[in-house]
Amino acid sequence: MLVSIIMIGKMRIAPVVFLVVSLSALFSLITLNAFSAELPITKSLLDNGMTLIVKENKANDIVGAQFLIKVGTISEEQDKSGIANFVSNLLLKGTASRSAEEIAFETEASGIDIDTGVSSDYSQLTVISTTEFFPKAMEIAADLLMNASFPPEEIEKERKSILQQIVAQDDRPFTVAFNLLNEAMYGSHPYGRPDLGYQETLNKISRDDLMGFYRTYYTPNNIVVAVVGNVSSEDVRATLNGVFKGFQKRDTLPMPKISLSRPASVREVSKNKNVRAAILLFGYLSPPLTDPDSVALRVADNLLGGGMSSRLFVELRDKKGLAYQVGALYSRRLDVSPFVAYIATNPANISRAKEGFSAEFERLKVEMVSAEELESAKMKVIGQFDLNHERNSDQAFYLAYYELAGVGYGYDRGYTEDISRVTADDIMRVAKKHFVNPTIAVVAP
Repeated sequence: MLVSIIMIGKMRIAPVVFLVVSLSALFSLITLNAFSAELPITKSLLDNGMTLIVKENKANDIVGAQFLIKVGTISEEQDKSGIANFVSNLLLKGTASRSAEEIAFETEASGIDIDTGVSSDYSQLTVISTTEFFPKAMEIAADLLMNASFPPEEIEKERKSILQQIVAQDDRPFTVAFNLLNEAMYGSHPYGRPDLGYQETLNKISRDDLMGFYRTYYTPNNIVVAVVGNVSSEDVRATLNGVFKGFQKRDTLPMPKISLSRPASVREVSKNKNVRAAILLFGYLSPPLTDPDSVALRVADNLLGGGMSSRLFVELRDKKGLAYQVGALYSRRLDVSPFVAYIATNPANISRAKEGFSAEFERLKVEMVSAEELESAKMKVIGQFDLNHERNSDQAFYLAYYELAGVGYGYDRGYTEDISRVTADDIMRVAKKHFVNPTIAVVAP
């Protein structure tokens, strides 16, 4: 570990004084996470079939709970695009026994924080409380997951809010470009549609549609809950069995599978917008989280676009002066996933930026990554992992997500070891295999 930390000190990220502070913080985080990783974790099924994972952490009295429901935009019908997000947003707007105001009052009075969210593959209910008010927090969470009432007046308020968000997206060039890229890469598959949906689909979704979606997918056998904090697994299990009593398991629809092949040639789509900076994206269809190649691709993501020492930043911004903003991201989904490089540049430099992207992706295929650069990239990934696990609610999320994804909650414990085993040969192999014939999206004047 000492050698690895010294390697980080050689990255061109910031002045030396900043690095000293960063290394100290990173070492503390790695040490903390190594200790945290040894804390006991238990997995069991509740009486109703809900999967429960508990990690006992006595370090403080904050408890984080994550309920992940296996339903997201991937489960939407085309004419109901946006319904998963619509339902998720309405969970806090009232139940059979509580109004939206009563939910807000009860949570605030007890220091409980509850939030919802949705992604391509799952919907999420996040609950943070103290140990003292954990039973109360779970009783409210159970009410939301079992008895959401979808009041008509709240539906219309939320519909209006989402429609405003959709309109606002058109003023964000990066969002426009990513939506354009997703549509081109995934076609009619739900992954190609935005989480918010479209104005025409949102306007047609009825209360019956919302209730039907909720009753179909919000069922205990379709939910994983992870709890991390100063609680015992026995007490958590007893609490959840109590508050979820009567929550009946139901059959759910299977998640659709993508049948996509890598394009036979480079594809390009574009959209004209009145923007000062052009947005250029290179996207590659890449393997899901469950594929062994995903670990090496995560390191490749960092090599290319992980901060100021990454290749795209150094080559396209520092050396060539092409980028206002540049980077890469690899979203590891449950099915075929996007690996995307992005840049904001002067419209006059689009051609040069394309050449720069092509050169850096090809370089990974023909030039072996040096030991020093590889070690630096791996340590940045591990550092990000530790930063993403600081809070109990963050740890709960990853335990629940990996369990939901099918790789098991234990994947989280072995993640840093998997990253550390990635070799230069692995990087070259996955680059040759997956970085072929990109889909290119351009938003420019």
